[in-house]
Amino acid sequence: MKSMLKWLVVAPLMSVLAACSSGLDQKIDASSDAAFASSLANIRNSAKPEEVAALEAALRALAVTDVSIGYEGGIVGALEKLQAQPVAQLRDRFEAAANGKAGRAIIAAAAKRKKEQAGRELPLVEQELAKLAKLGAEREAGKDILDKIEIQLPRFGYQPTPTGKLAMLEFKVANNTDQKLTSLFLRGSAIDPGSQKVLFVDDINYKLPTGLAPGETKDIRLPYSQPGKWNAPDIAQRSEVELGIEVVNAETRPGAKLVAHFTHKDAERLAQLEVQKPLLEAMAQGR
Repeated sequence: MKSMLKWLVVAPLMSVLAACSSGLDQKIDASSDAAFASSLANIRNSAKPEEVAALEAALRALAVTDVSIGYEGGIVGALEKLQAQPVAQLRDRFEAAANGKAGRAIIAAAAKRKKEQAGRELPLVEQELAKLAKLGAEREAGKDILDKIEIQLPRFGYQPTPTGKLAMLEFKVANNTDQKLTSLFLRGSAIDPGSQKVLFVDDINYKLPTGLAPGETKDIRLPYSQPGKWNAPDIAQRSEVELGIEVVNAETRPGAKLVAHFTHKDAERLAQLEVQKPLLEAMAQGR
């Protein structure tokens, strides 16, 4: 009878312990690939799908070892790059931060790390965003003057050489402004004439040796012999390619831009920051 009583007391205790070590209460063993796979499988078998997804997202966050705010995209960009990678492939990167910790503790640690990182990045992103938005608005306001620099008869073709093809960009530039121009900042595009798909884009900075006076028109001929770019197979092997030339800016003297300097890379960066800012704000608030 006494033995039976002991069993009745111990059994409920064992049940409680088992319940406490299920789902996200189980610990991750990241000491080896095999141990990690086994411990993660245990959690997957006893946790809800959304809990497993949260744990894997947390492991990816802890796998971010170096964050560069610039064009790398900071913590948001780093997490996006890791999104497609299975967490097992990142084990060595989060081992120190996750090994021996329960799933809930890992999720909490990742949330803390994201909150701290986002808090550091957010003021810098807001500052850069404001600067680029201002430049973009200034350039838009001065767009009319750029429209007075007219690109005429853009043509694209190739000349045979002993080593291959020489890409040739030809066009005329008419200066309809009231100022002499010393340099042109252009954006050239190789375009498929059928679908109008842009095949390649390149920035072209062209210094006008003798300047371009108001009312003057000049022929420009730009050869490209280096491999890639305009000589890339996707372009060179086509029977027909259209040339598009856009005036991005101009100088009236070295360093004196006609309008605010705002490139297509700046526009891409501005769009990236506009997407990232609300995500960083949510992270910084612990959401």
